[in-house]
Amino acid sequence: IGFAEKCVWHPTDTVLICALPRELPDGTYPDDWYTGEVVLDDVLWRIDPEGLTNALLVDPQQAAGIALDATDMQISEDGSTLLFMHSTDQTLWSLTIDATGEKRGQ
Repeated sequence: IGFAEKCVWHPTDTVLICALPRELPDGTYPDDWYTGEVVLDDVLWRIDPEGLTNALLVDPQQAAGIALDATDMQISEDGSTLLFMHSTDQTLWSLTIDATGEKRGQ
């Protein structure tokens, strides 16, 4: 399941960058997520709807040891930086990606 707030079109390629939940807790969606009754543990994906492929960008649990419920996804004009908010504490997070939407570096 995905929500518009958890996806953004890459500006220089025909791919989506989306935060998709690792598991989907019981709830009435999207209402329970919008009201904060359900918190999701997201993994960031690069999705190519034309080629029907997807690739893992980053798993925040593995990379930083934190469960992130990403929202308000935005990407820089050159497609090099993904920005999003962690819905539970409103902290700003960023991820550097390359021109095709792939994660850069470690």
